Amino acid sequence: MIRSFLTAASLAATATVSAQYFPPPREGLTVIKSSVTEGVTISYKEPGICETTPNVKSFSGYVHLPPNTLNDVNLDQNYSINTFFWFFESRHDPANAPLSIWMNGGPGSSSMIGLFQENGPCRVNADSNSTTLNPHSWNNYANVIYIDQPNQVGFSYDEPQNGTLNLVTGELVALEDGMPIPEQNNTFLVGTFPTIEGTRSTANTTENAARSLWEFVQVWFTEFPEYKPGDDRVSLWTESYGGRYGPSFTAFFQQQNQKIADGSLQGHHTIHMDTLGIINGCVDLLTQDLSYADFAYNNTYGIETINQTIYEQTVDAWKKEGGCRDQILECRALAAVGDPLNLGNNDTVNSACANASDYCSNALEGPYIEFGGRGYYDVAHPILDPFPPNYFMGYLSQSWVLGAIGAAVNWTESVESVYNAFQSTGDYARSDVLGYLRDIAYILDQGIKVTLVYGDRDFACNWIGGEEVSLAVEYSDAEKFRAAGYADLHTNDTYVGGKIRQYGNFSFARVFQAGHEVPAYQPETSFAIFNRSLSNLDIATGNISTVENATYTTEGPSSTWDVENEPPPMPEPTCYVLALWATCTEDEVGAIANGTALIENYILVKKDDNSTQSPPHENSAPAVMKHGCSTYALTSFPHPFARSLNANIVSIENDPDIDVKGKTETETDVESPVDIPQLTKTTERKLMSKVDLHVLPFLVNISNAVLFGLQKDLDIQTGTKYNTALTIFFVPYIIFEGLVQNWGGLMATRFLLGLFETGMFPGCFYLMSCWYTRGEAQKRFSFFFGSATLAGAFGGVLAFGIGKMDGVLTVIIAVIWFWTLPDFPETVSWLSEDERAFIKAKLEKDTGKSAHAQSVTWRDALRVFKDYKIFVGGLAYFGLIVPAYGYAYFANSIIKSYGYSALTTQLYSVPPWAAAFGFSQLVAYFSDRLRHRYLFTIIPVCITLVGLIMLLNIHNHKHVQYGALFLVTSGTYSAMPVIVCWYAMNLGGHTRRSVGTAWQVGFGNIGGIIATYSFLSKDAPEYRNGFIICISFACLSMAACTVYLVGVWHANRQRARILAESSGHLAEDGDKTEDLGDLAPTYRYIY
Repeated sequence: MIRSFLTAASLAATATVSAQYFPPPREGLTVIKSSVTEGVTISYKEPGICETTPNVKSFSGYVHLPPNTLNDVNLDQNYSINTFFWFFESRHDPANAPLSIWMNGGPGSSSMIGLFQENGPCRVNADSNSTTLNPHSWNNYANVIYIDQPNQVGFSYDEPQNGTLNLVTGELVALEDGMPIPEQNNTFLVGTFPTIEGTRSTANTTENAARSLWEFVQVWFTEFPEYKPGDDRVSLWTESYGGRYGPSFTAFFQQQNQKIADGSLQGHHTIHMDTLGIINGCVDLLTQDLSYADFAYNNTYGIETINQTIYEQTVDAWKKEGGCRDQILECRALAAVGDPLNLGNNDTVNSACANASDYCSNALEGPYIEFGGRGYYDVAHPILDPFPPNYFMGYLSQSWVLGAIGAAVNWTESVESVYNAFQSTGDYARSDVLGYLRDIAYILDQGIKVTLVYGDRDFACNWIGGEEVSLAVEYSDAEKFRAAGYADLHTNDTYVGGKIRQYGNFSFARVFQAGHEVPAYQPETSFAIFNRSLSNLDIATGNISTVENATYTTEGPSSTWDVENEPPPMPEPTCYVLALWATCTEDEVGAIANGTALIENYILVKKDDNSTQSPPHENSAPAVMKHGCSTYALTSFPHPFARSLNANIVSIENDPDIDVKGKTETETDVESPVDIPQLTKTTERKLMSKVDLHVLPFLVNISNAVLFGLQKDLDIQTGTKYNTALTIFFVPYIIFEGLVQNWGGLMATRFLLGLFETGMFPGCFYLMSCWYTRGEAQKRFSFFFGSATLAGAFGGVLAFGIGKMDGVLTVIIAVIWFWTLPDFPETVSWLSEDERAFIKAKLEKDTGKSAHAQSVTWRDALRVFKDYKIFVGGLAYFGLIVPAYGYAYFANSIIKSYGYSALTTQLYSVPPWAAAFGFSQLVAYFSDRLRHRYLFTIIPVCITLVGLIMLLNIHNHKHVQYGALFLVTSGTYSAMPVIVCWYAMNLGGHTRRSVGTAWQVGFGNIGGIIATYSFLSKDAPEYRNGFIICISFACLSMAACTVYLVGVWHANRQRARILAESSGHLAEDGDKTEDLGDLAPTYRYIY
């Protein structure tokens, strides 16, 4: 909220204390005393500003309700209600034009936002002191009244009270009588406000606000002398939290009308409700909340603000037991019994509903706020969003403007006291008596039109959730509405402004290229929707009467997801002093606060680069919003709303059930402080696809030779000569594996195969770990492994045709890849600077800042081996190498023993490898999706054991034996990449990851020596000894995985306890602990 009332001169330097701080005396007023209700008055005047069209009048003022006026609607009102209005006559035939009420949402947001930024007669110029007529104003053909409600919003108040406001801290302090008036400056303001700390002087639920507004309209419609309509139709248009106001208020008004009609309510005026219009409304939390995750992850602008891991965790926070959905249902169940009229007077209900509201905002909206780097009200704009411009704040600060409209207090954009009042009852999680969806159904069945309008770039109350609302309304023609297709929304003869679904009096519009305040982005399209709705015309074209064609139905596809748009260029922020934290960086705030900034018309035009930064305060949230509809509905300066946002982010990270980083349980106890920069020219999804295409292809067998005469040609048909030929490969492989230091050397060793292939596998694993986070790595590791299985699948057949090529192709590819294999993200040329920074920051946030290249000494390497888990990880891989290599080298011999020819054997060798590839990708997908590793090693190893046991015990049934080979390959080659990824990605820091990965693969490959002597020709065709050996080592792998699981689980628990005992001091010592890698007390293992 902004209570802003300074002149440009007073911002440039410390102002002289004078009465100009406060609104000028209210002069030139017409005061009308109610003839119906004692003590009720209307005071108003004709401002003569904003609407300057000749012969078009406007009137602004207050309806004054003394205490206890609302007793007849069951409200205990012991305070005054002074509700501000600004009424604009229609520019065309006002005597016969319908009336439309406009209200902004919040809760606590002023309708002056809608008037000046969206659909009013004028727009404020950049000087914040003059206006320009709006050709698409909604009062072109309708009378429009803008109302600041509930009490204390905007210019509305209970009792005026002088006070001071610190724009930097958001602190509002009352000035007691007799206290000297302090001097004000750029960030310290003096003025008149509603009662400070006055949460009990306003509505605290949506239904209480409806009751208050009913009394306002009764007075205004019957006794305001300047409104004598020939057309008594009334429409209610609203926005944001108005998604709740609109249905509740309209349904309440209609119920009151029915009481008037049946004689049960005397002395009141019927309000002829004609249309309810909702723009980007947050209508029903239970229906819409999940759409926050959907929009953040997948929207029609291709902007992915959260990754798949965070998306899945967000969805889980919604649907899990005790999650957001359950808490909303519990809140509503308690309210139905303990507070059925939603008076907000039951502490038990209030507490449950407030908790549900907080939790859902944290869990469902929090990830977008923390990770998105985008505007809350416009996904295509920056967090510090300059649009719509805030010039109207300065305009409403001008003394001459306040005098012209007869304001009794300084203007407030969004009110903390009102927000706190609604939050104290958990109004956002509640429903009203009927339920907001049933309100809409009731309204429709009463013959009232309902028009839902959603800009498709808004996150706050996004179109995905809005569409869900439209489809969830159960009214008499619901099925016909759902069956209607989407038609083009023709703004004019040449422009299609969106898509529209309509049946009869109910419509839903998705407006293209529009954020939260749709009329600000698409004024002509918004005006067309508004005018057609009031005129009983179809929304799509405005050419068909919905009175004459009551069953009018749009035709077209059932979905609009196929319509995707390019986001516009991201605008540069503009620091506007009166919207300090919504538009200015901390550096800019610091310059303004210490007087080194040059300010013109409330806009920072230059700051001293040497100025000191304003110290971060507890309210400096990463996103500062206006007039939204939840805990994130922040105002233009930080106050408890902003504190709520900070608390939200801490809360979601510390909730053991919400894994915002793809971590498991206690891993979320400590969060890396690294901020991830936003991508401006691409999305994370597109960037990672680019990385995949540059890294994975570069990372992608002697068994076939034995079938085509190798043994005969080389005279190694007897004894163990063939096995020895295989074994000799592993000797240099093991000895030299740990000596590889760089990627060029890695490819050289690959080129020199046998002797220098030592670094290939561990190098590839380490390379992938330098590009992918722990939440992204498993699918890549498994794809890399799967490529080997595919090579096994088709290598046999290919070998039949290319065996005579010797090593020519290998040599050529090795030379090319030596020069093209990518290095670290910081050094490659195919990434832009912002892409490089994004990947670097993301990896640091995932595994710590030590994830960078550095030289490794022998002392460093030896220090790694002091951790017993290093050896356990090696044993886990070692155990599976024996059956893996055993199958790889001898599968064809085993298949041939079933009586097949050489070529048939080659063909039969293909399917088990192909099956292994498919199954490994499936395992990797679910392992990443469920954020778990252990079971995805154990289950595949069990499958391997089943296959090996079948081969050990079943003979002379070649089809069953052949089927068992599928189990062996699928199990073995699915478990191996999970073991390697689990182990490698748990190692934090360059030293431990490089050395540990080399050890695991190097030590594990000793199993290759054992494998080569497991399947001896003398044991054919049963190979009993070979299968027993493989079974034994597979069991060893299972045991090692279990020991590793217990080890990392215990380490996580122990570190969490130590961190708790240290009161978080260890977490604050990030620079001292990051080089410890995964041994740091703040590090958490995944399992």
